[in-house]
Amino acid sequence: MTSSHRPLVSVIMPTYNSGRYVSAAVDSILRQSFGDFELLILDDCSTDDTRAIVRGYADARITVFENSSNVGVSASLGRLTRAASGRYIARMDADDISLPGRLEQQLAYMDAHEEVGVCGTWCKGFGSRETDFTPPTADAELRLEMFFDNPIPHPTVMMRTAILRENGLSYDPAFTGAEDYDLWARLSDRCKFAVLPVRLLEYRFHAHQATNQRIGVQREFASLARRKLALALIPDADESELKIHDSLFSKQPHASAEWFRQAGKWAVKLAAANAAQRRYDGGSFRAKLGRLLWNNAEIAAPRTRGLWSTLGRIPISRAAGPGPWQRARFGFRCAAAYVRSN
Repeated sequence: MTSSHRPLVSVIMPTYNSGRYVSAAVDSILRQSFGDFELLILDDCSTDDTRAIVRGYADARITVFENSSNVGVSASLGRLTRAASGRYIARMDADDISLPGRLEQQLAYMDAHEEVGVCGTWCKGFGSRETDFTPPTADAELRLEMFFDNPIPHPTVMMRTAILRENGLSYDPAFTGAEDYDLWARLSDRCKFAVLPVRLLEYRFHAHQATNQRIGVQREFASLARRKLALALIPDADESELKIHDSLFSKQPHASAEWFRQAGKWAVKLAAANAAQRRYDGGSFRAKLGRLLWNNAEIAAPRTRGLWSTLGRIPISRAAGPGPWQRARFGFRCAAAYVRSN
């Protein structure tokens, strides 16, 4: 890559002890049908042969950086984002494989849809698990899902460099493991999102991947990203309400009917705020909130007395509850909890 040429796409790839898989990841980028890109690789003080492998490539489009100390993936992504010179930034993990048409198809879509700032794709899992990731594709559906969880597979993303720099945005190094979700939350008022309904990346599952090693931290920071979206709806929410919001997603059994009463009040407040602001489709938002309450109730039913009547008094849960068989099973569990408590 000559110093005078500005590539159209900057592919950014952080690495740390990725020697087992990094060659396949790099090769998948070099085999892209679209060739006007730079591949920026940042090694985060690997202790294996990662640096030797990536420095062994002679392709002029590759630039290898090294951190002087291990700073983690979020800070490494921030450094790579600042170094990018392309109009677009494409994410790539050092253990995944991009299919040959990935950059070309995402670039064509972004060029045709100037309102879209972040574009992901579907992807296929392989390795120790085989799971397809097929999130919604349209902006409204992605925003709705984003309020509850991160729907966009991070390694598939292509972003507009300008949307980041014009707004002074980048990956926050404090959000280790959920740096993408946090960035989407901060971008949500500045651009639209899209996901291409085609599998353009193969996501590798393996025992050594960073996601497995920091799952607790990832959940903690994902919770903080969700708080940002909740506060965008209700800026004056107090800490007790935000704790209820966090615990809705904890997948832990809540042993008190009072918790469900408070969670129901919070869900109703969220739905009312959304009805006033119209950030999300009203019916779909209420249904998702109701389903979330039921999911928590199904976990808690064997331990918590009084759930059936409590949920029955929450309009959102009545409107979005499960089907007849699930209701019957839930009723049986509630009855069992009542019997055990007497």
